[in-house]
Amino acid sequence: MSRTGGNPELKKHQFTCEGEPNNAQLRLWVQPSLLKRLNETKGEKRNQFIRETLIKALESEAEAENE
Repeated sequence: MSRTGGNPELKKHQFTCEGEPNNAQLRLWVQPSLLKRLNETKGEKRNQFIRETLIKALESEAEAENE
């Protein structure tokens, strides 16, 4: 049953996102050994590491094309 009047402190507990949201999905098949190594070295920060690595690779590729 919902609470009458709602939750007055809802803003305190809502998830916020700085910049563009990460709401698109990318599926990637890798070797089990690579996945194990990635999980061992990056742990919970694995997805952020992959995002940053992709951004760096795309930016360096764009710079190389502009030269």
